[in-house]
Amino acid sequence: MAKYEVNYSCGHSAEIQLFGPTKARYRKIEWLEESGVCPECYKAQKDAERAAATQKAAEEAKSSGLPELIGSEKQVAWAESIRNEALNHNNKINDDPQIIADQPEEKQEEARRALEILITARKRLEVETSAKWWIDNRDRVNNFCYAAYRQEIKKAVAS
Repeated sequence: MAKYEVNYSCGHSAEIQLFGPTKARYRKIEWLEESGVCPECYKAQKDAERAAATQKAAEEAKSSGLPELIGSEKQVAWAESIRNEALNHNNKINDDPQIIADQPEEKQEEARRALEILITARKRLEVETSAKWWIDNRDRVNNFCYAAYRQEIKKAVAS
């Protein structure tokens, strides 16, 4: 374990602590000086990326006619991104005619009904305005509509 002075590629300098074999330490220092950015610049880059993604999500929500989310500024910013990703994911499923065509001919009517259930589930998501709800359900919401659809397809194929 040793401390080294590193001049990051962003122009900032800092003392860092490195572990491991000497050769690996010097490779790490070389990489940091050629293409690594300091922690402050990295945080600034990530903040800018998040802000751009949030702005894009808010613009898409507004242009799609989705209701405004309710919550703190940070909650709304995060929830906008979650909602945008979830609804875009489910749009892909809704717009895929191959889903019904892949079913046997005698099961295509059931597949159409299942797709209608998927669309109904998606519409329920579209009216949710609580930023807290979107954040709390972020791991489940991306698959919510698809899971409802798959469940209906399984029922249709089993019958």
